[in-house]
Amino acid sequence: MDCFCEVIGKHGGVDIDTVVYCKNAPQLWHKICFKLSINPPFEVGLLTIADYVEAFSAIIEKRNQKRQAFLEGLTEFVSSLTGKKYAPDEKLFSEPDFPEPQIDPDDQKNQERREWIQRNLKLLRLHNAIRKKYKFYGKLTRFCYAETLGEITDLVVGKKYYYSRRHRQASS
Repeated sequence: MDCFCEVIGKHGGVDIDTVVYCKNAPQLWHKICFKLSINPPFEVGLLTIADYVEAFSAIIEKRNQKRQAFLEGLTEFVSSLTGKKYAPDEKLFSEPDFPEPQIDPDDQKNQERREWIQRNLKLLRLHNAIRKKYKFYGKLTRFCYAETLGEITDLVVGKKYYYSRRHRQASS
């Protein structure tokens, strides 16, 4: 409703069953897309604000289903490689594979560095296996720093649809 008020230039008196006229429809669609950071094609035939709410709810639900299906497949793939089933927000390889030995206080820093290097090498090998399986080669730097399955899913599938340059030019 706030986007509609911005489009028509009036505030107040807008309800969920307010009619959106044809001249305001494309501008309202693009403004909502920009606010939600999504990029669906324009739908014709939406008459009221309730229709817009329903259309955008369906678009977001479809994206969430796609994301969930990818996350489930990724979890199975990672568990087949590592032998452990990770939760979406659990750090990958957070626990060491070997028991903690008794270390002199002087050698403690070197041991921490070894563990850090070992974990990062495993994580990079896993990242490369995921890239190879899903043929994902975008956003290389951010992908290297992803430490959970949720972060990897956000990068590959996307947390949101991204608002494209094509829509910005069409709305101008």
